[in-house]
Amino acid sequence: MLETLLALALGLLLTILILQIFFLLREKNTGLREELAKQSRQLREEVGGSTKAMGDTLQKNYRVNVAGPTTLAALLNSLQMGFRTLAIQKRSSDVWLVLGAVKAEFGKFGDVIDKMKKKLSEASNVMEDASRRSRAIERKLREVEQLPTDEAQDLPGLDSSS
Repeated sequence: MLETLLALALGLLLTILILQIFFLLREKNTGLREELAKQSRQLREEVGGSTKAMGDTLQKNYRVNVAGPTTLAALLNSLQMGFRTLAIQKRSSDVWLVLGAVKAEFGKFGDVIDKMKKKLSEASNVMEDASRRSRAIERKLREVEQLPTDEAQDLPGLDSSS
């Protein structure tokens, strides 16, 4: 029985000790809260008196953007869109370079086509001249009497197989 009483007394003493520690810590936390609030006010006063002035100072002097959760999401989204735009601009400049090269080659191709047209026209003119000459020779040859085939085969230098 004595042991039980001693155990109860020891438990009661431990409970009282824990409660005292809890109340001491609570009082200290209140002091810590007050100290943090005081330091926060002093910092705001040093920077410029307001949160907006603090953000402006950070951005101008240190190139730091202050962002909350929603602002950070918007900033990241705008950065992503900016990088996509840069990639599209780079690709479009590559496309313009290719189109410029194609345009230059197409100009050269047009020149080659013009030369070919000129050469074909010259060949056509030569063919017309040859045809005209052939008709003139035929007209002259109509006036000449035709030899009989036996006599024509006997002429030297003519091949009878053709």
